[in-house]
Amino acid sequence: MSAIAYIVGTGNYHEGAWYPKYGFYHFFDSLAAVIEHSGGAVLTGKKAIRLETRNNVVTHAVCEDGSNYPCDILFSDISPRLTAGLLDTAEKPEPLDYTPSHSIPTCCIGVRGGLTSIAEMKGRNYWWQDGCEVNYSNPDVTAPPRMLFIGSPTANGFGKGADCCDDALVIFCPGNYFQEKLIYRDGPDAIRAFKQKLADDVVTILDRNVFPGIKDRLLFAEIVSSIDIERDTGSERGNAYGRRLSVDEILKGPIREEYGPANLYNVSATKNSPGIAGGIFTAELIFKELTGRTF
Repeated sequence: MSAIAYIVGTGNYHEGAWYPKYGFYHFFDSLAAVIEHSGGAVLTGKKAIRLETRNNVVTHAVCEDGSNYPCDILFSDISPRLTAGLLDTAEKPEPLDYTPSHSIPTCCIGVRGGLTSIAEMKGRNYWWQDGCEVNYSNPDVTAPPRMLFIGSPTANGFGKGADCCDDALVIFCPGNYFQEKLIYRDGPDAIRAFKQKLADDVVTILDRNVFPGIKDRLLFAEIVSSIDIERDTGSERGNAYGRRLSVDEILKGPIREEYGPANLYNVSATKNSPGIAGGIFTAELIFKELTGRTF
């Protein structure tokens, strides 16, 4: 479904579409309706905790609520490493040769309307950097971030009620999954202090470098950490993408499925690489694996 979404979304984009008319929920509801019309079922709120195997094929997917589903073919849209961790085989697959993407905490900001510099963001995003090389691999998340990626949905006409003139910003900064994990182990007070300081640091950087006066118009600033993302999405190391977007990772090509059951296919961004172009290539790859044919 992810690969199909990339292809359909790309076609719409080149026809001038900005957003699906009724939003992405409608898009996926339509896909679900096609599956159900063809005799299939679409279930939500299910979390697979174990994949039962026999004779090198997955036979059943067992869910957290105790439900059990027989499998002829199984597609997984979580990362290959997390998928392999669900297998009940005595011999675990060999270590997979890929590096997960960087962890990226998010700062969600509400701003009292009227700040011209936010309105000027229509049709663009901002990238701020402190002028030095950024350590993405092992940054100190307790220090002020050295890079921010800044977007505003309200500047582009989204997420704002009819009678609301306030604005929103979504800010991404480099994260450190392992350091954040240690902070979370120290308990609620440590988590609260970490998030408050990071939010304050982000707002201070914006006020000083990007949006002068934003501090005086601030309504709220909330942090969604790498650990929050991991909890809510089940992603590997709480990252926004599947694999790290580095030259080494791209040159490795798509992850091969020889390590696991013959009827198990991974369709996540980690299979190849994230992005629209990567998604189309992944769709072609999966089509060839399933049918033996090329487009």
